[in-house]
Amino acid sequence: MARSDIKMQKPAVVTKPNRAYTPLNASYVERKEWYLTPRWKQFRSEYLAVHRWCVRCAEKGQQVRAVVVDHIDGHDPQTWKETFWEGGKGGFQALCMSCHSRKTVLEDQKKKPKRLSASARRQLLRKCPLPPVA
Repeated sequence: MARSDIKMQKPAVVTKPNRAYTPLNASYVERKEWYLTPRWKQFRSEYLAVHRWCVRCAEKGQQVRAVVVDHIDGHDPQTWKETFWEGGKGGFQALCMSCHSRKTVLEDQKKKPKRLSASARRQLLRKCPLPPVA
């Protein structure tokens, strides 16, 4: 088969779903913008100059360069502006990118409501059947 006979398909365009602009999303966007300010960049640079190694890797006996200044307790959506520069309730810690990503995923999983498996849903419906639809 000649190369000219092969038709190239355009890759499918994948877009992120539109999310409604809610106060929670507005808070998230505003928080993310704070990380782009000169004040944060200066703070981050000074913090990483003093705390050079990832604290989680150090606990495992490894020496990995820290690249992220992390808020230990995350952000409270209601009071984050007041506690941002103090590091929230727990302060700051220096992490490598791998540890920061892992911590973020675990925190996000805790925030999401638990989904029931198909078998758990069936058991629940057997115990508490839905009322008949009129």
